[in-house]
Amino acid sequence: MAIIIRLKYNTTSNVIPTAENLLTGEVAVNTADAKLWVKHSDGTIKLSNTVGLTGPSPTGPTGPTGLLGPTGLRGPTGNTGPTGPTGNTGLIGPTGPSPAGPQGGDGPQGGGGPQGGAGPNGPDGPVGPDGPVQGPGPEGPQGPAFYYGGTGCFLKDSLIAMADGSFKKIQDIDVGEFVLGAFGEHNIILAKHPSLLGNGLMYKINNEHDTSGDHPHISYDRKFYAFEVERTYNGVGKSNVILSDGKIESWTYIGLNRGRLLTLTTSIFLQKLTGSKEVTSLTSYTLPPETVLYNFVVGGSHTYFVNGYAVTGWPREDDFDYDTWTVKEGSI
Repeated sequence: MAIIIRLKYNTTSNVIPTAENLLTGEVAVNTADAKLWVKHSDGTIKLSNTVGLTGPSPTGPTGPTGLLGPTGLRGPTGNTGPTGPTGNTGLIGPTGPSPAGPQGGDGPQGGGGPQGGAGPNGPDGPVGPDGPVQGPGPEGPQGPAFYYGGTGCFLKDSLIAMADGSFKKIQDIDVGEFVLGAFGEHNIILAKHPSLLGNGLMYKINNEHDTSGDHPHISYDRKFYAFEVERTYNGVGKSNVILSDGKIESWTYIGLNRGRLLTLTTSIFLQKLTGSKEVTSLTSYTLPPETVLYNFVVGGSHTYFVNGYAVTGWPREDDFDYDTWTVKEGSI
């Protein structure tokens, strides 16, 4: 099968990636604006088709003004020339005759004058009563946070096992609710972590569970597996999450220690709500890059169940011991 290479990108106009979205030398494109960015070696994001600003070129300070030289001596005033003689006044000539001419006849009648301007406006009529004030329209739904990468997610309508034994669709779960952990823990949802599929593949396990290739799953013997192991490790870093008040913050995804995550293949037994289940079929497929996926930042063991399969929710080994499956001392 041909391998499709697609840059990280976004389809919303006037949106640009942040330095946390890209690795040094990595490129991202905004398809709505036809603009291309790259992460520079100094950690900044630069627009590749924009000429940079000219650096400052300050002028040095002006030196002090030199002293005025002495004023030269004034030269002597020249002699006044002689005044010429006044000429004679000429004679006044005689006044010529100025007889009055005959009176002319009446001229033709002038045409009509221009039309007068409009008269003043009449007084205004009484003001009618005000119409009813319209309330604000309903607020539109919030779109997913703009960023690339992450640790993979799940499709809309995936079912999540709650701590009270009920099930909810993944997009309907709120921050602060409790979900069931991989081995019976009650773990709190600390934040939502939506993302876009981008150029990644989707995988179907046993024809009943859909997942992105970089999301870790948990086996019955407490090991971790993913289809695309290196992509999972490459997702470590800053990601945007949504808190209970809808505020978006950038949190650091720590992930599992390198070497703990193994490649998911058939014949592995994954942890399920009803015990373990062997992976007998694995298929990959594509979806549009703008497909929204869902995930959570989970407390406790940082695990929960999606479509009956145990998965991670931002795992981290600084506060949880995955060898003994216990919270480390001093952690909440």
